[in-house]
Amino acid sequence: MNKKMYTLSKRTGDLPKIHLIENTQKIKEQIVKGNLLMVRYDDCIIICNSKKQNKGFVPNIVLNFSNIAGDLILIGYDKGKKDFRSLNNNEVFYYMDNLNRKSFRYNKYKKWKNKINKCTSNNNNSNSNEDSPEKQKEKSNNELNVILDIQKTLLKHLIQNRNN
Repeated sequence: MNKKMYTLSKRTGDLPKIHLIENTQKIKEQIVKGNLLMVRYDDCIIICNSKKQNKGFVPNIVLNFSNIAGDLILIGYDKGKKDFRSLNNNEVFYYMDNLNRKSFRYNKYKKWKNKINKCTSNNNNSNSNEDSPEKQKEKSNNELNVILDIQKTLLKHLIQNRNN
């Protein structure tokens, strides 16, 4: 007989939510098939997508030296019975706060990433602002023409002054 259990779910970028589930058998079947992964977390279990399914996903929560990407469910675990159990009231509030604090701060990451991209694009733009060989040649020709005009003017003045 299945009894109702309190669990927490957390979608990437959202706050944790309380859920009351009646049937854990479907979850267990998905774990056995390898579609879901169980991660031990204190006295609970985090149920999430398998690592294969999470490639390229934005992290949901960040744990010590790892992260969990994609949506997750946190459920109590009874070590003696080796089975899922309901979260009690204290655990619900503790883990809601705990999961929120461990949430990947996507907006901060996005701002930081944009800042880095701007810096690198500015560096790339300064390099790309270097003139092409054709433009450099045109600039050199213009500079030479200005110099030649100055020399002509000076020569005219010198010739006029010598004649006078």
